[in-house]
Amino acid sequence: MAEMDLLLAAYESHVTTPWRDGLSGSERVWFLVYSPTNERRLRRRLDEFAIATRDAGLGWKHLDMTDWFAQWLASQRHADGFYKRPDGLPEKRFVESVAARLRAGLESATDRDVVAVTGVGGLFGLTPLNSVLKLVDASIKGRLLVCFPGTYERDFHRYRLLGAGEGWSYLAAPILAQREVNS
Repeated sequence: MAEMDLLLAAYESHVTTPWRDGLSGSERVWFLVYSPTNERRLRRRLDEFAIATRDAGLGWKHLDMTDWFAQWLASQRHADGFYKRPDGLPEKRFVESVAARLRAGLESATDRDVVAVTGVGGLFGLTPLNSVLKLVDASIKGRLLVCFPGTYERDFHRYRLLGAGEGWSYLAAPILAQREVNS
C-alpha cells in the first residue's frame, strides 16, 4: 500500500475516534506526517481527507500557507530592501502576520470542525512552525490538522519539518502511515 493510502486509513481511524473535552489548544493539534516527496500527492488527495472528516460527522476547513510569505513580503513598504538584505527581514512581524491569518481561520471554525493547514513547508528557513502554533493555541476550538512534510521521532516526540534541522517537541498527536503487521 502506498504512503498516501496508509495515511488516509490512519486519518480515518483517528478522525472517527471520539474527541475528548477539556484539552488545551496544543493538545487539539494533529500532525499528519508524510514524506516531503509526497507533498503533491497529498494535495491531490486532500479532498479524500475532507470526505473522511465529513463522513465522521465533522466540519472541514482548509487553509493553504504556501504563498503567505510572498503575499506578506509584497505588502511590505521596504520589500525591495529585504531582497538586498534578507537578514534584515523582520521575522517577528512575519510570524505575527501568519499567526493572525491562521487565527482568523481557526476562529471562524466551530468546536466540531477540523481546520486543515497545508503549505507549512513555506515557512522553512523563515521561522519555526512552532513559533506560529504557540500564537494560535488559544484559538483552536475543534482540531487543527497540520499537513506536515517531514519526520516524527517517536522516542523523543519530536517533529522535523522537511526532515531537517533540530526539530522540536510538541504536544500534537501524530498521524502516521502505518503498515499493518501480521502476527
